[in-house]
Amino acid sequence: MSRAAQTEAEKIRRFGRYARALSLAVIAAAALFALWLAVTILLGPGPAGVRVSLGQFFSTADKITTAGIKVYALLVVALAAGLSLAALLTLRALFADLAAGAIYTAKNVARLRRLGVLTLAMAAAGIVVPVASAALVAAGWIDAASVTRSDHAVGPDPFSLFITGGIILLASWIMEVGRQASDEAEALRREAELVV
Repeated sequence: MSRAAQTEAEKIRRFGRYARALSLAVIAAAALFALWLAVTILLGPGPAGVRVSLGQFFSTADKITTAGIKVYALLVVALAAGLSLAALLTLRALFADLAAGAIYTAKNVARLRRLGVLTLAMAAAGIVVPVASAALVAAGWIDAASVTRSDHAVGPDPFSLFITGGIILLASWIMEVGRQASDEAEALRREAELVV
């Protein structure tokens, strides 16, 4: 390996160490927030300043009083927290491998692919949750007085997430092809050394 390649590999390892530590803090904060929000919804009514996004609607914790909206709000929080924590844990595992110097590995390709799939799942949830919310409010399962129509989206739009997920999946595919070509070249080099 050339000196320039060694320098770049060391930069990747250093980035992996910092990113791994930061991702652990983000995972802990996200998990604690999701748990606190779920407990607030379950034991509510909670404080009026706490907003729970339900797609094109939102509700404040003091209005989450009926069984229907409690169940639905818990499902939405669980879905968002589950997808987010799965993505963060996958990123942390990727950063841990980078910190250890394992860059072009089958595990990292699989992790990158998983991130792409999780991003596509987030995009799908960004479409399903608003449609389900509207249907539940229209059917009266969620009291219309307990929700407010949101004028703007809280998170990234599903179209952007579909594009991002597709790009991540493409990157994982390219990385896998490169990894296989590198493994084959290394195997040929070893065979050539044995023949000599």
